[in-house]
Amino acid sequence: PVQAKIVPALKSSGRNVTGVFHVAPTDAQMRAMASYRPFKSVGVLYTPTEQNSVVILKELKEVGAKMGFSVVERAFRVDAAKKVSADSSAANRAR
Repeated sequence: PVQAKIVPALKSSGRNVTGVFHVAPTDAQMRAMASYRPFKSVGVLYTPTEQNSVVILKELKEVGAKMGFSVVERAFRVDAAKKVSADSSAANRAR
Protein backbone atom coordinates (compact mmCIF):
# COMPACT_ATOMS: atom_id res chain seq x y z
CA PRO A 1 0.00 0.00 0.00
CA VAL A 2 2.91 2.39 0.60
CA GLN A 3 4.56 1.77 -2.78
CA ALA A 4 1.18 1.96 -4.53
CA LYS A 5 0.68 5.32 -2.76
CA ILE A 6 -2.54 4.25 -1.09
CA VAL A 7 -1.11 5.23 2.32
CA PRO A 8 1.98 7.24 3.31
CA ALA A 9 3.11 4.67 5.93
CA LEU A 10 2.05 1.30 7.34
CA LYS A 11 1.99 2.58 10.91
CA SER A 12 -0.79 5.08 10.16
CA SER A 13 -2.62 5.75 6.92
CA GLY A 14 -3.21 9.35 7.92
CA ARG A 15 -6.77 9.11 6.60
CA ASN A 16 -9.90 6.98 6.72
CA VAL A 17 -8.37 3.88 5.08
CA THR A 18 -7.99 0.43 6.56
CA GLY A 19 -6.93 -2.97 5.29
CA VAL A 20 -4.83 -6.06 5.79
CA PHE A 21 -1.98 -7.86 4.08
CA HIS A 22 -3.20 -11.13 2.67
CA VAL A 23 -0.33 -12.03 0.37
CA ALA A 24 3.12 -13.27 1.33
CA PRO A 25 5.99 -10.96 0.32
CA THR A 26 7.18 -11.40 -3.27
CA ASP A 27 10.63 -12.66 -2.26
CA ALA A 28 9.09 -15.28 0.05
CA GLN A 29 6.81 -16.48 -2.76
CA MET A 30 9.73 -16.83 -5.17
CA ARG A 31 11.89 -18.65 -2.60
CA ALA A 32 9.03 -21.07 -1.93
CA MET A 33 8.61 -21.70 -5.67
CA ALA A 34 12.35 -22.26 -6.10
CA SER A 35 12.41 -24.72 -3.21
CA TYR A 36 9.73 -26.76 -4.94
CA ARG A 37 11.22 -26.62 -8.42
CA PRO A 38 14.18 -24.56 -9.69
CA PHE A 39 13.41 -22.07 -12.48
CA LYS A 40 15.28 -19.59 -14.66
CA SER A 41 12.41 -17.31 -15.66
CA VAL A 42 8.96 -16.24 -14.52
CA GLY A 43 6.18 -14.95 -16.75
CA VAL A 44 3.92 -12.14 -15.60
CA LEU A 45 0.70 -10.95 -17.19
CA TYR A 46 -0.28 -7.61 -15.65
CA THR A 47 -2.45 -4.53 -16.04
CA PRO A 48 -0.27 -1.47 -16.68
CA THR A 49 -2.92 0.99 -15.46
CA GLU A 50 -3.17 -0.64 -12.01
CA GLN A 51 -0.51 0.77 -9.71
CA ASN A 52 -0.51 -2.38 -7.58
CA SER A 53 0.32 -4.52 -10.64
CA VAL A 54 3.16 -2.19 -11.61
CA VAL A 55 4.57 -2.24 -8.06
CA ILE A 56 4.49 -6.04 -7.89
CA LEU A 57 6.19 -6.31 -11.29
CA LYS A 58 8.95 -3.98 -10.06
CA GLU A 59 9.38 -6.05 -6.89
CA LEU A 60 9.51 -9.25 -8.92
CA LYS A 61 12.25 -7.85 -11.16
CA GLU A 62 14.27 -6.82 -8.09
CA VAL A 63 13.87 -10.28 -6.54
CA GLY A 64 14.77 -11.86 -9.88
CA ALA A 65 17.98 -9.85 -10.05
CA LYS A 66 18.94 -11.08 -6.57
CA MET A 67 17.89 -14.70 -7.10
CA GLY A 68 19.14 -15.03 -10.68
CA PHE A 69 15.94 -15.46 -12.68
CA SER A 70 14.53 -13.34 -15.49
CA VAL A 71 11.05 -11.86 -15.68
CA VAL A 72 9.11 -12.10 -18.92
CA GLU A 73 6.41 -9.46 -18.78
CA ARG A 74 3.31 -9.02 -20.89
CA ALA A 75 0.84 -6.21 -20.26
CA PHE A 76 -2.83 -6.47 -21.02
CA ARG A 77 -3.80 -4.04 -23.76
CA VAL A 78 -5.88 -1.10 -22.64
CA ASP A 79 -8.34 0.98 -24.63
CA ALA A 80 -8.57 4.78 -24.85
CA ALA A 81 -10.40 4.83 -21.51
CA LYS A 82 -7.49 2.88 -19.96
CA LYS A 83 -9.69 -0.18 -19.43
CA VAL A 84 -8.37 -3.66 -20.23
CA SER A 85 -9.60 -4.53 -23.71
CA ALA A 86 -11.61 -7.71 -24.22
CA ASP A 87 -9.15 -9.16 -26.73
CA SER A 88 -6.00 -8.45 -24.70
CA SER A 89 -5.43 -11.91 -23.26
CA ALA A 90 -5.66 -13.59 -26.66
CA ALA A 91 -3.24 -11.05 -28.11
CA ASN A 92 -0.69 -11.71 -25.36
CA ARG A 93 -0.83 -15.48 -25.91
CA ALA A 94 0.27 -15.00 -29.51
CA ARG A 95 3.58 -13.36 -28.55
